Amino acid sequence: MQFSEIRDYTSFLINFNDGQSDQNITTSRLNQLINYAYQRLVRLGLQEGNAAHILDYEDFSWAGSSITKTLPTTVRAELVYQFRDITSGAPGTELVVGQSPDFYEIFYSKPNELSWGSTGPSSTKTIRCYYWKKPATLTADADIPVLIPDLFHELICWETAIDFRLISDQNIPVGWKEKQEELRLDLFKYWSRGRPASNADWITPRLEDSGYTTY
Repeated sequence: MQFSEIRDYTSFLINFNDGQSDQNITTSRLNQLINYAYQRLVRLGLQEGNAAHILDYEDFSWAGSSITKTLPTTVRAELVYQFRDITSGAPGTELVVGQSPDFYEIFYSKPNELSWGSTGPSSTKTIRCYYWKKPATLTADADIPVLIPDLFHELICWETAIDFRLISDQNIPVGWKEKQEELRLDLFKYWSRGRPASNADWITPRLEDSGYTTY
């Protein structure tokens, strides 16, 4: 669904008409609520599902004998997942990075700065930083919340509608909460599967649960 379609469906749920002057919310505020709902769902996905679905990466060079390296601006405000040395080619090998110089050769010396021991790398390295993407703010009508599959965009509408009820100090219908939980569960189940789905691990039922007699 495009941003305009999400806004239209949400407007239907909360009975919002932009043409009326006595509305509890404006189109601008509704757009904000939609973006907040989108951001919250992605954040929940990091906790409830397989966060690999929203991984991205940025490559940078670390000069030989340079002890410290400031992270690229593109990843400074991101949740870092992993660093890999791809100097000899991708996927490379994982760089184990920690918080304390007492236990790690490579460690965070500042919030956005890494240190490599007391001498730096022996030669220039190409490092790949994997991080979890943040949702881009939806502004244009044709924008799409790409970090959530299209099949689950309806959930953004219900999340927004419930948020509207909360800030308006209105009761939330029980059916709305049930719908929200149902759609959330569907999304989290999808996020918990591998990609492609054919490579996902399937749970094999026990023989006794399958109706077979065991001896």
